[in-house]
Amino acid sequence: MPTAPFLNRSHFEHAIEELIQRAVAQNRGADLTNLISNLKNRPENMSKLSSLMFMIDEDYRTELNNDIHAFQRFSAKKGKALSDDDVFEVLLTVYKRHF
Repeated sequence: MPTAPFLNRSHFEHAIEELIQRAVAQNRGADLTNLISNLKNRPENMSKLSSLMFMIDEDYRTELNNDIHAFQRFSAKKGKALSDDDVFEVLLTVYKRHF
């Protein structure tokens, strides 16, 4: 998927759903579940989003990072800066729809 300069929440969620569906199609759904579970053991001084970006495979990291930044740019343009926790909650919401 080409990098979008801006993604509203709906488009961001759709992009994340596509990433999840790709992982599931590659029989990597269990990896996603393990990844989410392992976030409980992250260092206290690291956000869940930062930990996720650190742990995720390179196959997905660049695309996810681009989508996150496009979502943050859209939100900032609308006057709402998103924290890592805000972004992570959207990611977790989409994840929970699938697992």
